[in-house]
Amino acid sequence: MLVFIAAGLFLAALGEIGAGLFHDTRSEVLTGLCLLGGAFVTFLIHVVVASRARCPLCTIPPLLKKGCQKSRKAKRFFGSYRLRVAGGILFRGAFQCPYCGEPTKLMVREKPLGGIDSQLGGTEGSGLR
Repeated sequence: MLVFIAAGLFLAALGEIGAGLFHDTRSEVLTGLCLLGGAFVTFLIHVVVASRARCPLCTIPPLLKKGCQKSRKAKRFFGSYRLRVAGGILFRGAFQCPYCGEPTKLMVREKPLGGIDSQLGGTEGSGLR
């Protein structure tokens, strides 16, 4: 979704810069440059957030465009695989990975408190029972 916001800001920036150059007003050009900076920051936030969300089976981030082959089960929404994943996350709390086809239900997981021993289940204080 942040990609669409960044694209909208980019188009608005181009329009504002074009209008500022056409009307020869410095304030419109500066507003357009600010919108362009906002589009860049929004896109960077999208890349950071989308790269952290990964499919638990294939570990590919489904919200980033990759050169990988899509699954036969993958479906598009308005021509986009990522838009379908984002809509599933927002409205259903689940998504189907477009790369491996694995259906995934979102849940918050608690991190183990200890070091490597507690992650492996080797100590008593790991919280895993």
